[in-house]
Amino acid sequence: MSEQTNNPDFTKMDIGEIIGRAAKRQEEELAKKTPEDYRREWLANPNNMVNWFPKLLESGVSVPETVLVEASYEAISHLVDGKRNTEDINQLVQNVESAIQRVGYPVFIRGSFSSNKHYWKESCFVRDGEVSIVSHIIEIVQYEGFGDLFSTHFIVRKLIDTDHYFYAFDGKMPVTKERRYFISDEEVICHHPYWPQESIVDPIDVEGNPVTDWQEKLEKLNYESELEIKHLSELSRQVGKHFDGFWSVDWLSDINGNWNCIDMALGSMSYHWKDCEHNLVK
Repeated sequence: MSEQTNNPDFTKMDIGEIIGRAAKRQEEELAKKTPEDYRREWLANPNNMVNWFPKLLESGVSVPETVLVEASYEAISHLVDGKRNTEDINQLVQNVESAIQRVGYPVFIRGSFSSNKHYWKESCFVRDGEVSIVSHIIEIVQYEGFGDLFSTHFIVRKLIDTDHYFYAFDGKMPVTKERRYFISDEEVICHHPYWPQESIVDPIDVEGNPVTDWQEKLEKLNYESELEIKHLSELSRQVGKHFDGFWSVDWLSDINGNWNCIDMALGSMSYHWKDCEHNLVK
C-alpha cells in the first residue's frame, strides 16, 4: 500500500475538507499581509516598469520621452475602492499632471504593469488638458486589478507620431506598426507582428465608419521585410545585453520608420502567435 493511502489526512477526510483547510490557511496568510507587504511584492515584480526601464535606457535604443511618477499604496487603494477625490488621489493626479506638462500633449499614460490600451480614449491616450486625468487613471487601475497587480508608479510618455492603418476595440485605438521580439540574453528566439488577425475587434476608420478592407490593411501592416528583421534583431540583441533570461521586447515604428522600444515583459508571460513554435499554449 502506498504511503499516501496510509496518511490519515486522506483516509479520514474528504477532498473538500482538504481544499477548504488549504483555502482557509491561504486566507489567514493574506490577512496577515500589510500594505507594505503588497507594495514590496509589486515593486519586486520583474514586469514592473520601474525594474526593466532603467536597464532598457542603458541599452541605448530609442524610447519615448518618459517620466515615472510614484503612486502611493493609499492612492491606489482609494482608487480600487471607487473613490475619486481623496488627498492621496489628488496628490497623484497633481504629480501626473506635472509630468504631462514636462512632456507636452498629447501623451500616453500607463501604470507599472499595463496601459489598458484597448480602451485607448478612456485609458492611456490623453489628447489635451480638457481630459479628466483621474478618470484615465481609474481605468488603468481597474484593468490591472484583473491580474491582481497594482501600480507602484504611473508613467507619462510623449505620444509617438505613427501611421494609423485603422482603429479598433472599444476605445477606438489606432492600429499601428508594432513588432514583438523574444530574446534570451543576447539571442533572438523568435519574432512576429504585434497584431494577429484574430485579435482585431470592431475595425473602423477615423470617422467611426466600418472598415471593409481591414484584413488587407493589416496584412500590409504586418509585412516584415528582411531589412526590418535584421535591424530589429540587432536592436533586440542590443537590449538583451542588459537583461538576464527570457524577455519579450515590443517595438513601435514612428511615422518616419524609426523604431522605439515601448514595452517589455518576462517572455514566459508574453503572447506568441498561435503558429509560433515557441508558443506553449496551443
